[in-house]
Formats: sequence, C-alpha cells, structure tokens
Amino acid sequence: MAVETIVNHLYPILIAILVLVVGVIVAKIIRKVIKSILKKANIEKKIADSPVGNTLGDYSPIKFFVNILYVYLLLIVVLQAVSFAKLDMLSHFITNIANLFPIFIYGVILIIVGLFVGEYVAYYTRRAPFLFAGLVANIVKYIILFFFLIMALPHFMIDPSLITDTFKIILMAFAVAFALGLGLAIGLGAKDTVAEILKSKKESILKSVNSAEEKIKSKK
Repeated sequence: MAVETIVNHLYPILIAILVLVVGVIVAKIIRKVIKSILKKANIEKKIADSPVGNTLGDYSPIKFFVNILYVYLLLIVVLQAVSFAKLDMLSHFITNIANLFPIFIYGVILIIVGLFVGEYVAYYTRRAPFLFAGLVANIVKYIILFFFLIMALPHFMIDPSLITDTFKIILMAFAVAFALGLGLAIGLGAKDTVAEILKSKKESILKSVNSAEEKIKSKK
C-alpha cells in the first residue's frame, strides 16, 4: 500500500521530468533548424546592406527572432510539464505568462519596426537636395519612432496617454521658448538689420502704396 502510494505520487513527477527533457531537446532542434533556414536565405546580409544596417550594428536580428521563439517554446514545454505534475497554482501562473508573452513581444517588434522605418526614411531624407535635410531627417525619424512607441505601449500594459500628454507639454514649452527666443533675436540682435532692409526698400514700398491708392481712386 505504501509502495503504491509512493508510485502514485512519483509517476506524475517522472512524466513531468520526461516531458520537460524531451520538450527542451525538441525546442533546441526547432531553433537550430529555423536559424539554419534563415541564414541560408541571407536575410542578415540583406538587412546589413540596407539603409537600416547601421542601426543594427553587430546585432543579429535572426538571433533575436530565433531566441524569442525558443523562449516561447520553453514556456509551453514547462507549462505541459507542470500540468502533468499537477501543480495547479504554478500551472496557472505560467499560463498567464505564456498568454502575455506574445503580446509583449509584439510590442517589442513594433518598436524595432519603428526604428527600421525611421532610419530608412531618414536615410533618404538626408540625401534630399534641400536645406537642413539632415535636421529634417532626424526630426522625421524620431517622430516615426514616437508613433510606433505609442502603438507599442498598450502591449506593455502602459497607458499611451501618459506619453502623449507629456509630449504635448514638451512641444508647447518648446514652441513658447522658440517664439520668445525668435522675438528677442529680432527685437534686439536683428533690429539694425531690419531697419537697414526697410530703409533700402523704402522707395519700392512707397511706390507700391501709391500705385495701390491710384488703382482704388480710379475704380471710384
């Protein structure tokens, strides 16, 4: 009777250990196969040669993707093993993590895509033949990243309104500071220049005014 009781308690644990060992081996095989397929497709080289290659540096996007998949597979394996071991509380906890994991990863992917898109647009904007192309490129890049960040925040259980409200305050403060600075610059530093310009254009301004008055009188 005692032996039967021990066996009944040990059997689920042994099955759980077996599931865990086999599951880890299978997950590693899947990771290796997918990594090999992606490497043969030369995806990393194509990304490195693209405008976003400098953003990544030495980081491997294939390694990131494969490791994320591997971690998710491990979560599923552990969940199955815990279920066989009849550890209900732990099973419930891991189930919640497994359910939230794809949502969290989707948010991370959104931010990475935002970095790629921002860098891609900035790359071609810098090469555009207009004034302050570099400055415009950086502004556009960070605006794109900001919008992708806003889309990603709900996946991290963060209210995006916190960021948007802060951004509005910063933008308003920047606009006020810029307007004050520009006003002071014109009022103090550029007043002599403005006076010279008005003086040089005085005759043409008077001619325009007189011409406008004559047209009004002729219509009457």
